[in-house]
Amino acid sequence: MIKRFAVVLTAVLLTAVGAQADSLSFSFNDSSAQLRYSYLLNSDYSGTSLLQFRGLYNDDQNTALGSAGFEFSGSPGDIPGLTIGVGADAYLGTSDPDETLGALGVAGSVGFAPPILRGVSLNARVAYAPNILSVADLDRLLEASFNVGYAITPRVKLFAEYQTIRADFDDRDSTSIDKDFRIGFAGTF
Repeated sequence: MIKRFAVVLTAVLLTAVGAQADSLSFSFNDSSAQLRYSYLLNSDYSGTSLLQFRGLYNDDQNTALGSAGFEFSGSPGDIPGLTIGVGADAYLGTSDPDETLGALGVAGSVGFAPPILRGVSLNARVAYAPNILSVADLDRLLEASFNVGYAITPRVKLFAEYQTIRADFDDRDSTSIDKDFRIGFAGTF
């Protein structure tokens, strides 16, 4: 069931790539894979707004998770390469043992890619879905990730990422539904 959900979600995300997209990234390790798609809504001197979609499958944790959200980001002050963003994510998926989860979370991100580092970037992101915004078997969800990347061309970036997603379910305490180190690539078009 979980693998079928992951395959369908991946197919839907890849179908969306035919539209005008901002970026597509794929990361993986031996037991998990994640696909992200970001669609640029608007970008001007005051910032950027994005629609973001993600599909995650983790075989070790029997987790199949999809998320969709939006993010508003911009560069504050006079710090070259610094970007700060806020937004919201809607989560839907399943985890072992047959826990269903749905949630709406608030998210924050920070990225740092100063020109002096010539293509090196550092990015961190945190999202939290409190009990009041969680449904199905889920009580709350916390996601955190950190990645280090290197732009090998202006449109292609290689990266290494650590991500953890912890969920509190109705019938058990806080459980890790994804806790992995992945390598991947991202492209913009």
